[in-house]
Amino acid sequence: MGAQKSADVFVAGEEADIGGALEQIPHQDVDRDLRLGAHVLEAFLERLAAELIEQAHGELVEGAARAAHVGSGARQLAEKR
Repeated sequence: MGAQKSADVFVAGEEADIGGALEQIPHQDVDRDLRLGAHVLEAFLERLAAELIEQAHGELVEGAARAAHVGSGARQLAEKR
């Protein structure tokens, strides 16, 4: 039994050929869907990069503030001695 014959389906005593419909998916629809997927992925990656940069910046600022606080405490401790 060939591929075309296996795609034939009997519905209510009548034969329906679905193989031809599956073969006729327009390439432009596939291309459009791929472009849409690429745009969605690009927007996601841009947002993710922005969030990662923002997080790294926040951690850097927090680390600098912590170092300044520790340095201030160390100076105060040294002055008391």
